[in-house]
Amino acid sequence: MAGEHQLPSRASRLVDALLWGAAVVWATATVVWTLGPTPPEADSFPNADKVLHLIAYAVMVLLLSLAADRRPIRGPGPFPGSARWLAIVVVAAGGILELVQHLTGRDTELLDWIADGLGALLGLWVWMLVNRRWKTPSAAAAGSDRR
Repeated sequence: MAGEHQLPSRASRLVDALLWGAAVVWATATVVWTLGPTPPEADSFPNADKVLHLIAYAVMVLLLSLAADRRPIRGPGPFPGSARWLAIVVVAAGGILELVQHLTGRDTELLDWIADGLGALLGLWVWMLVNRRWKTPSAAAAGSDRR
């Protein structure tokens, strides 16, 4: 019935839990990789560390946005409209982590933070593409009303 609030299905709650779990595990791993010893992969090719930063932050923003803001097909998450803010917070956190890296014996590099920011933008862009491709029925109808 219209206007009735339905509780999420068990499968939906499981997907939510998996998304949040993946986002938290990825974010934690990124912090550990950033503050821990330099991984050997960081020297596997020129600028490999920048590529790793970009990938880490892209995946982090994508997972957080899928968990918090909007999930393809399933609709709004618990924090609709938060994806852009999440990306900003992730970039700020990357800057802070970059500044405190020297306390762990690693170098602080502006280019690493730039790679973090580009990764966050990439993750946000992928999230936006995914949501455009797989709209919920109500989102698709709302989009057709704007034309």
